[in-house]
Amino acid sequence: MQEDVVHRQFKGTDCTLDIHTNAIRHIVRLSRENSVDGRLPELALAYFERALQLGHGTDEIAAVFNALHGPARG
Repeated sequence: MQEDVVHRQFKGTDCTLDIHTNAIRHIVRLSRENSVDGRLPELALAYFERALQLGHGTDEIAAVFNALHGPARG
């Protein structure tokens, strides 16, 4: 993944950012439903959703690094 980030090559055949984001949404929901501290998954979700806004939905998880260049948007 490090090489992908350095070379900004986020296309791949593993799992898309759309799928990872939905999994994190599920974790956030379960955290809320079970009174578990959800700050960390909520922060991660903010960055994942920002990466989606940047057009990386069909890219791999390494594309989230593009979302780290600015503030997370929740």
